[in-house]
Amino acid sequence: MARISFLVFAGILLTVLVATAGCGSGGDAPGADSEGTAPGPATEGVGQTPSGPSLDPAMPKPPPRPTNPVVVIETSLGNITLELDRENARETVDNFLGYVDRGFYDGTIIHQVFPGAVILGGMFTADLTEKKPGAPIRNQADNGLKNVRGTIGMARDPAIIDSATSGFFINVKDNPNYDHVPDPQGNYDRPEDYGYCVFGKVVQGMEVAERISNVETQDRPDFEKIPAETVLIKTVRRMP
Repeated sequence: MARISFLVFAGILLTVLVATAGCGSGGDAPGADSEGTAPGPATEGVGQTPSGPSLDPAMPKPPPRPTNPVVVIETSLGNITLELDRENARETVDNFLGYVDRGFYDGTIIHQVFPGAVILGGMFTADLTEKKPGAPIRNQADNGLKNVRGTIGMARDPAIIDSATSGFFINVKDNPNYDHVPDPQGNYDRPEDYGYCVFGKVVQGMEVAERISNVETQDRPDFEKIPAETVLIKTVRRMP
């Protein structure tokens, strides 16, 4: 098997392995305000009461519904719920959901772990067979979203800006070295400076991502820092 491109991450993440883990916050998922039921119009006539229920300000409002797609990654170590940022990364989100909807990620693994920093998945099955992805997509790392703790980004070949397909990673700490570095002339002789596209965030199950990031790893001829015991992605599905 030829050495796979994601191994180039090791060079970029070298500083991550010696950095002190940062503590950020994924934040709460945004949602639209819920609307109450307005009282019905008053009925004409003396002694008659307005129709319809009245609003009681003491009654709790239902929780806000997310305005963005939400998916659940079910792993052998627990579930991670993500809210995807379609507003700022529409092309990337639609690409990811395309893989989700056709079951591409079901039965894949977390294939690389940088302790306390990053976990990567979405490319290999449990027997380490590489799945055949779709065409690469445009890199949207310039969308203003940062690689802070709890965000999900697209893995790619560090030497090729527009090379992301199905691989993804979750930041377990702030990783500013993955962020887009604007160049007024648009010259990126160092493709790694273009950055890695963030397209969502963890809204539940961050403790699972942290647990995965601390599993024992080992190196193999064609793999670096692969979990010693398989961390299976059972399925990735949309929430209704």
